[in-house]
Amino acid sequence: AASSLFGSSALNGIVNIRTAVPKSEPETKLAVFYNPYFAPRDEQLKWWDSAPYSAGASLSHRQRFKKLDLVLGGFYLNEESFNKDTFKKFGRFNFTTNYRITDRLTVGLNGNFNKGESGSFFFWKSDVNAYEPPTDSAATTRKRFRYNLDPHITYFDNAGNRHKFLGRYYDVNNDNSANQSNFSTILYGEYQFQRRFVNADLVITAGAVGMRTKVEAE
Repeated sequence: AASSLFGSSALNGIVNIRTAVPKSEPETKLAVFYNPYFAPRDEQLKWWDSAPYSAGASLSHRQRFKKLDLVLGGFYLNEESFNKDTFKKFGRFNFTTNYRITDRLTVGLNGNFNKGESGSFFFWKSDVNAYEPPTDSAATTRKRFRYNLDPHITYFDNAGNRHKFLGRYYDVNNDNSANQSNFSTILYGEYQFQRRFVNADLVITAGAVGMRTKVEAE
């Protein structure tokens, strides 16, 4: 009925996503897709000259260079909807690094960059035509650019205690039409201390978290 890891918060389910770590052999994966849309049975509802479609590709690569683990990823989507003036175009690039300076000290930097543009409309032309907006001015467009940089450090001292630092700088730029733009930055830092008592089969974890957020919105 509940989760031993997440408690009652997991009653509706948990999706746990972990980045794959590089192995001894490099690994690269590529996937592409294409999805066309057919015309509606009622030809009067067909507003396009060429059929709308969605297409995209994803690429991932992971490799180990002696003490360095590297994971790269990318994704691109170009989607033209069967709804007029509705589209979505965006791309993403991400990387994960992990460098083992010594057996007890590991550092790394992760990053994610996301840029795109989309358009849609809030209400439609008529009760029989939901594929078109009432006027061209009813459609809104949005441009976005978001990125985050996440440094991390893990250190085991002589007593076997683990010290871990996690950081994040997150920048969001949403350039929307109709005076709905917003911009924000988040600065996040977390320190963790963990000690294991083997004889007592006990693990104690403590730490501190700090976050600063700045938002500008129309």
